Amino acid sequence: MISHSAPSPRGPRSSAPIRCFYVAAFGALGVYVPIMPRWLETRGVVGIELGVIAASMPLMGLIAPIFFGALADTYRWRGWLLRIASVGSLAMMLLLGVLVRGDGPPYLALAACFYLFALFRSPMVLIADLVALEKGSDGYGRLRLFGSLGFMIAALAAGNFIDPHDGATMPFAMAACLFAALVAAYFVPGHAESHVGNTVATRGAWARDMRALVTRPGNRLFFAAAFAWALGHSSYDLCYVLHVRDVVPGDTAGGSLWALGVCIEIALLANSDRLFTLASPARLLVVALFASSLRWVAIAEADSLFTLAFAQPLHALSFGLGWLAFQRIVKDESPPELLGSFQGAFFASCALGGVLGALAWSHVYRSVGGVTMFRSAAVVSLFGTVLAAIYARPREPLHREPLHLHTRGQGGRRR
Repeated sequence: MISHSAPSPRGPRSSAPIRCFYVAAFGALGVYVPIMPRWLETRGVVGIELGVIAASMPLMGLIAPIFFGALADTYRWRGWLLRIASVGSLAMMLLLGVLVRGDGPPYLALAACFYLFALFRSPMVLIADLVALEKGSDGYGRLRLFGSLGFMIAALAAGNFIDPHDGATMPFAMAACLFAALVAAYFVPGHAESHVGNTVATRGAWARDMRALVTRPGNRLFFAAAFAWALGHSSYDLCYVLHVRDVVPGDTAGGSLWALGVCIEIALLANSDRLFTLASPARLLVVALFASSLRWVAIAEADSLFTLAFAQPLHALSFGLGWLAFQRIVKDESPPELLGSFQGAFFASCALGGVLGALAWSHVYRSVGGVTMFRSAAVVSLFGTVLAAIYARPREPLHREPLHLHTRGQGGRRR
């Protein structure tokens, strides 16, 4: 077993590297999300071809989080994994920026860059969240809001200053953010602090423990709700900017509206601790999924910039509250020795919804338009609300069932 140095103090200085990492890593995502669909369209990538590339992030999210989560639990790597992921994603964006100069690369080369970028990018948030959760779930929201802040600033800047027709601007802007993330990652401790749970004993024990944890009936409902939540939100990630352009001609409104929603989300994250004194995480998850359904309906029926803006505060509930509730459940359900792996399974469930959404929503949008597409997303989120409501009801009895772990150290948490 690896020996580790004593934990550093938990003061503000010890949290600064992960805050900076959140700002930079989500800054790259803030450039990617609102610009990528239009950037691909200007290169003739539309319809199914666009959907295949858009599926790169969630598809790699099916693979990388589970692998990186297992490494995090087995070897207790934290900063080292952030550095590896940051270097890989940075290299792919630099390569893409070089390749798109001139006539640009063929479609397969373009897709390969996006898929390799997604492979390294997907575990960046997982490991950062793992570090933040290990500092205490009560303060998680106040750390995670720095990611939302970075996303908001980058999305606003990208929507106003990045021209999708200029091939190299988007990848190089993302590369600048990813380089900053790499610098911040070097100040995150390489391994988990010594107070975190012990290393998994063997691969076989890890597999048995994970199988016992993820196959609990209540946890199956949890993963199903995460899938529906991500499937609904993937319609927003992929087609919201395109839909805004249909309602409000021009290329700047989408980024500005996106930033507005994230701004409201930041306010919620800053006061997130109070939310969990009002209701359990499972019940808050029901609220978040129902708010998602209302939000997609509001976007579908919007016919002006004002009505689109009126719907954006729901982002704080649909995404911000939903993410907080999911993360609190992950922390409470998982023993310390399996926190990274259980987190990886949650990310994979979301990624599965994202893959299906990336493949389906682009086709639905081009076939029947944004109104019908967002109405369909509302139905998906309403189904997720039902799943979350069922999950919320049997949670207490399920928590009393012991989990016989084959790991060293403290066993699973009970409430």
